[in-house]
Amino acid sequence: MPLSCIVYPRIGQRLREPPPYETDVGSAQDSLRGEEDFAGLRSFHAGDAPSRIAWKAYARGQGLLVKQYGGTSVTTHWFDFSALEGLETEARLELLCRWVVDAHAAGRAYGLKLPATRLAPNLGARHRHACLAELALFVPGNGHDG
Repeated sequence: MPLSCIVYPRIGQRLREPPPYETDVGSAQDSLRGEEDFAGLRSFHAGDAPSRIAWKAYARGQGLLVKQYGGTSVTTHWFDFSALEGLETEARLELLCRWVVDAHAAGRAYGLKLPATRLAPNLGARHRHACLAELALFVPGNGHDG
């Protein structure tokens, strides 16, 4: 059977913190800061406020879930390959992978900038996959990869 798959980069260690947040107004919603509109449920993560736990869902046996709300402002990260000067290509990819995985787990909006690709900030599993796939398929060259 002919099969194909994408192998994501190894998740790097937390050698550096991600870049500071940038707040802008956009289509993605910040699930941690918004208080205006119910946006859905996500899995519980250590450090989540008890007031955000969906206790009725837990009582129905759906597991420990947290309520997400959307606001009008969005807190985003931009993960930029070229900003990681001093690291080899593979180390950059591993660190970017770490930041994508951590931001997704925390419910933060994030975008990815590679020399030939730019993915606008967003949220969700589809965006996570798109970013990790871009990292997996990254081809060094043209003097842009450090």
